Amino acid sequence: MNYNSLIYLWDRRSLFIGRLDEPLKMCQGAACLVLSLGEPLFYRSSEDESYRPARSVLTRAGEDYEIDTRGELVVNCMLDPFGEDYAMLLTQMGEDVAANGARFDSRQEEHYRAAFRDIYQNGMPYEQTYELLDRVLREGVDENLPPHPVDARIVAVVDELKQRVHENLSIDDLAAVANLSVSRLVQLFKQQTGIPIRRYRCWHRLFVASVLVAKTGNLTEASVAAGFTDASHFTKTFHAMVGMSPSKLLSRPQRVRLIIE
Repeated sequence: MNYNSLIYLWDRRSLFIGRLDEPLKMCQGAACLVLSLGEPLFYRSSEDESYRPARSVLTRAGEDYEIDTRGELVVNCMLDPFGEDYAMLLTQMGEDVAANGARFDSRQEEHYRAAFRDIYQNGMPYEQTYELLDRVLREGVDENLPPHPVDARIVAVVDELKQRVHENLSIDDLAAVANLSVSRLVQLFKQQTGIPIRRYRCWHRLFVASVLVAKTGNLTEASVAAGFTDASHFTKTFHAMVGMSPSKLLSRPQRVRLIIE
């Protein structure tokens, strides 16, 4: 079967390749690489007065922006939560910078396009796609680039949020996990991930609920199991952060193929 869109969900990254019916207004919880596989897409930050054309855009976590793909086949690769992918890809971007810090026109665009077209046309398997994605994102990166600093205390907090995703852990609970004061945890978490703890929790819950929907097809049960109060809460959060209703991506098996482990 030929699908209009593919969605791969991994714990570290996620990948959408497909066509979008309408412009999206988003505030995603992860840094993203957005790439058109056809004619340029059009990007506008919340601080820009007009759209600007671009074939590739690297966005920071937590920033508001709009994208109009004009029906072109587009890639949206959501990057790792600790900023390692973003720091690596930033070295490949052009000098043009949007008001919100987004960068444009990667020097690796042609390599990206070839790889993503291959993934899309062949509907590649889960593990093989991740290996190819990891390799492609590292192409052209200076091997002498110093490693991006990742704070083990923030990693521990993220792990705790993932393991207890359905619980509303307090900020005091999380500060105890990191052995930090609340104020210091809040500061370090935002520095490391680019977003506040609450937004990261919502973002990860969207991921968990999406995986469960792919497995069971039951939106209500998936929403509650991921920590949302109900399906309506999940739908509102999904729309606010992804820019469309979950039914457009998760409940259209004839048009969208969800690929999970």
